[in-house]
Amino acid sequence: MRGHSLRELLHDIQSSISAAGAVVQAKALGQLAEAFKHSDEKSVDDISADIASAIADANAPAWEKHAKALKASALDERLFLQAIAAIQNDKGLKKPQIVAIAKDYGVRVEAKASVDRLVEQIKSIFYEQLYQRDADAMAQRATPW
Repeated sequence: MRGHSLRELLHDIQSSISAAGAVVQAKALGQLAEAFKHSDEKSVDDISADIASAIADANAPAWEKHAKALKASALDERLFLQAIAAIQNDKGLKKPQIVAIAKDYGVRVEAKASVDRLVEQIKSIFYEQLYQRDADAMAQRATPW
């Protein structure tokens, strides 16, 4: 079954429920059906996996969301700086959580490192990777053969 078929099925159920007088439930089913309008060619298994992933992401602890945002920034400086700002502005994060973010990003965490030091180490790793990428690109352009 594809997303299009699923959407049609939900609309059929919506019509039946609406005819029975359950207007609120029918409206909710209509909204659910419309949520799948961009998934017409996906299989129901793929749609289910997307939903499960979104639920897992929504239920993940804040530090995991921040760590994921850091990794997702790859070598995009704008996204990286947004992720760093979000970490620094999240007053709910405690040092153990920032340590977990730093370790996840590849920082070798020292026992007595401050939160500010951990953030600086994360930045250092990012910029080292960025410089390495740029140096590799320059070396490729400089090679005459």
